[in-house]
Amino acid sequence: MNSDDRTFSLSEIHERQREAERQAALMQRRAEALRKLAEAAEELEQAEREMASPDAKPVAEVVPEPTASPEPGTTGGRALLILRERAGERMNPREMKDEMVARGWAEDTEDARAAIRVSLTRLARRDPHVERVESGPTHAYRWTPNGRASVGDRAHGDDGRAHATSGRTEP
Repeated sequence: MNSDDRTFSLSEIHERQREAERQAALMQRRAEALRKLAEAAEELEQAEREMASPDAKPVAEVVPEPTASPEPGTTGGRALLILRERAGERMNPREMKDEMVARGWAEDTEDARAAIRVSLTRLARRDPHVERVESGPTHAYRWTPNGRASVGDRAHGDDGRAHATSGRTEP
């Protein structure tokens, strides 16, 4: 095999990476929806068995206690809640996945981490309070209560602090 057959441009690699991350996020969303459907079907079957039982007694309605903050339904919403709870603290996708697993919001899989990475990237683009900090081979994210200085493109130094860029490159 010729080495030219295996050569890809950097833009092609980035495009393939984005597509793979998008597909991973969609698969995670689908898996979560299927889990919810399975739970609902099990609950419905249990209720029907109880209703069909000859010695079924009326059950008092259980009203759940209101919680301070309801569980967010999306990966991005969950990540945002965790970042807000830890304002100013940096979290990389692996740490975010570990926290979501601990809360029962995600499975301990590479697919879950990929979906969380995509959600964090989107949050950093859309929410001025979520800052993406590049350090070494990975990124960390943090909630900044006052928001970023600029929502546009950001360059990050090795010190983790964001610096606004003019969009021009130095010669």
